[in-house]
This record gives sequence, C-alpha cells and structure tokens, in this order.
Amino acid sequence: MSEYTLREQKLKRMKELRRRKVRRQKIFLGCTAGAILCVAAGIFVYSRSYTLDLKARILPETTVEKAVPLLGGNIEQALEQTTELAVKNSGTKVIAHRGYSSEAPENTLPAYELAAQSGAWGIEADIHRTADGAFVCMHDPTVDRMTDGTGVIAEMTLDEIQMLTIDSGSNSWAYPYAWVPTMEEFLEVCQQSGANAVLDLKFTSVEDIISLVQKIQELGMEDSVVCLSGSLEQLKKIRECSEIIRIKYLVEEGTQETIDQMAELTHSGIAASRISSDMVAYAKDKGISINVWTYNESWEKQEWTNQEIDFLTTDDLST
Repeated sequence: MSEYTLREQKLKRMKELRRRKVRRQKIFLGCTAGAILCVAAGIFVYSRSYTLDLKARILPETTVEKAVPLLGGNIEQALEQTTELAVKNSGTKVIAHRGYSSEAPENTLPAYELAAQSGAWGIEADIHRTADGAFVCMHDPTVDRMTDGTGVIAEMTLDEIQMLTIDSGSNSWAYPYAWVPTMEEFLEVCQQSGANAVLDLKFTSVEDIISLVQKIQELGMEDSVVCLSGSLEQLKKIRECSEIIRIKYLVEEGTQETIDQMAELTHSGIAASRISSDMVAYAKDKGISINVWTYNESWEKQEWTNQEIDFLTTDDLST
C-alpha cells in the first residue's frame, strides 16, 4: 500500500473520530441544557408553592442556614458558583494561556474546553497560517515539538497538519486522538462557552490580517475577540478592518513609548511580561488596558490583582 494511501486513510480516520466527538458533545450539551431547564422549572414551581409555608413554619423557629437544606441543599452551592463567576469576570480577569495547558496539551481542543469549563474570562490561542491559507493553533513555527510529525507550518497544508497527532504536553496520554485545531474550531469553543477568544498572532504577514478579520466577522465574534501581536503594523491593519476587535501590543516590558503608541488606537491595550507600578498608573490615565503574562504562582497573581491589572494570563487556573 502506497504512502499516499496510508496518509489518506489516516486523514479519513481522524475526520471520522472528530465527527463522532462533535456528535457526542452535541448530545451531552443538549442533555445538560435539558436537565438544567428541568431543575430550574422544578425549583421555580417548588418555591412558588411553599414560600409562604416556609415563612410561617420554618423562619420563626430556626435560622436561614437550617432552612436551606429543606430547599434541596443547592442554594448555597448555586450562590457560591455565581459569586465565583462574578469575581472571575470583574477586577483582574483571567486568561487561560494556550487553554488549560497545565491539565491538557497546549493549544488543543481539550485544553480549550477545560479552560471554558473553568470559567476563565478568556482563552488564549497561538495562530499560524498554513501554506494553503488556513489558520491553525500552535505556538511553535514547526509541528515538531507537539506532534508525531515534522515540518514548518507555513510550508505545510492544512490536511498535512491535521493528519498528525498531538503526542506531547500535559497529560497527553489521556487525549490520544488530539489534533492541531483550526482557528475556527477554537473560536467555536469560545462562542459556545461564552469565553472571550484571545488570538496571539504568530504569523508575520500584514496582508493575512484581512483574511483573519473576515473569518472572525463571518462567525459574528468581533466583540468577543482580542488580538495580540508584536507588530504595530498588524494591529493597525486590524483596526482598519474592524473598529470592534480589541487589540493589544505584545511586548516584554510596558513602557511609556508602547503605551503612547497604543493610545493612538481605539479599543487597545498592551500585553507585557513586565510593567512597573508607575507605568500601570500611566496606562490607566491614558485609558489603555493592561494584560500581564504568564504568571502561575498564587502570590504573583495576588500582587498583580492588588495593582488592579486588567488581565492576567496563566497556565494554571486552579490558583
């Protein structure tokens, strides 16, 4: 059997596995949504029927804490979950670096899905462009480190890349069929979960920006996408194509110069590995948002939170 035939068979197998996974996800989401609606309806009917009776019989005799278990024991849990979600979406917002990369292989659908389930404000993905014009999610310019193949992404077609299997990264053994996802697959995860998509642009072409923005617009996701780039020209091109997509200048250190440069563009900010407290204050005066990366220790996160940084990128969403 020829090498070409083997590669074709592998590609078909990967696509069939993906279709099966999507079907399972849709069934699971449908069942989950149905269960939630049923529970919500039950709680509503129950509360309407017994609120007056509870007030008359329980509250005069006991405390609110003792009354909660009589309502099914879920009120405190629901309040706690709601509070946690509100905290994550206020103050310093958390961005999952390459997905939940400490629990699943970076830049894969499992990592993105786990990040979405964690309630992170945003999920970051690295974006390269293939030889045939597709956008794929991977940090390195080659597939060597993360897959069972070799090659430069910009010199490979999408089919060639998606025939490969992810065989490296956190708990890769648990995800034997993980592949290199397209940007559209990543954006769909964000769209379905309500998480913001943070695209770290790894390709250098300014003209490719037009195609990137068009794909974001086709999915109706302009208002939930943030683009990071170390190229001012790319950021300016994004702003030419869209007045809605948020943009951030990716730099090692936040300086007055970089802040001033982004102050000239709307819906903008800087994403810095380092920034002084003076520059934080300067950026706030200029109306520029600040994203720091990549911090995993709880004490580091607390220090940045105390400085009221807008966004914090991390590999570990558990601390």
